[in-house]
Amino acid sequence: THLHPLKMSRTVTGISLRDNRQGLEANKRQEFVSIHEEDSAQKPAAEKILHRCLLVEDNESLLEALVILMESSGYSCACCTTADEARELLKQDSDFGILISDNRTPGQWNGTDLAGWVAVEYPSIGVVLMSGADSGVQLGNFRWLSKPFQLTELIEVVAELTITTMR
Repeated sequence: THLHPLKMSRTVTGISLRDNRQGLEANKRQEFVSIHEEDSAQKPAAEKILHRCLLVEDNESLLEALVILMESSGYSCACCTTADEARELLKQDSDFGILISDNRTPGQWNGTDLAGWVAVEYPSIGVVLMSGADSGVQLGNFRWLSKPFQLTELIEVVAELTITTMR
């Protein structure tokens, strides 16, 4: 098992690499992230914030896949497994450009509650809600994605929200 180091409020189990080709891809991705982190040290503060992503997902395998996708797309990620944890994290550190949350998470708050709170408290943060059971609409600075979705769809929505937040 390959353990991927993440900045998280809770530890996530790693990805099991099945063959050498996947191992090489993981190494290439890690090299890309390392290079990106060196480059990001030279970016203005506002640009760094736009490229910080808060992920909220209670399915650890999906959370790990989302981290890999977002990091390989140039985002640094913080992760929570509940909307309640994400709310507490945002109270301490709200310098995120994007929040990607499952709508149904354990705890007192769900993704919709979190999205509504973020829209009021931190309107500059773009929000993507994911759900396999709920359908949603595109409202203001937040978008719904119905599971299952293509990873390219998520990246396109995040890019749209990042452009919207820059205005």
